[in-house]
Amino acid sequence: MGLQSVVAKRVFFGAVMILALGAILTVDGWLSAQGYCISSDKLCGIGFVLLLAVVLGLGAEELSRMMRAKGAEPAVWLIIPTIVLLLTQPFWCGEISHSVCWAGILFGSLLAAALVQGIKYRTKNTLANLSA
Repeated sequence: MGLQSVVAKRVFFGAVMILALGAILTVDGWLSAQGYCISSDKLCGIGFVLLLAVVLGLGAEELSRMMRAKGAEPAVWLIIPTIVLLLTQPFWCGEISHSVCWAGILFGSLLAAALVQGIKYRTKNTLANLSA
């Protein structure tokens, strides 16, 4: 399979996913405006958030596959839980400021990735792996 056909497939499916995400956002906004919700106000939007977590998780897996092809070793085992935590933090964060929750999640994830990088790979490709 040539490079052009691979790029064409990625561009096509990327456009389809963008359209699907736009449709999901439109339907979610319409449902919210109509007052539809899952059992309680606190859980409004959880279905959309979980769907978005799946889509972003698949995108992160694809991106990490491309990074591995270039020699980097991204911490996919950490990327997926970080995405889920960031997306669901409005449901569990409580009284803490959302920006504090985001900063804590991102700092904790980066710290965990740096620790694993140091233990597993030492200083080999540190910046590339952490960036990936």
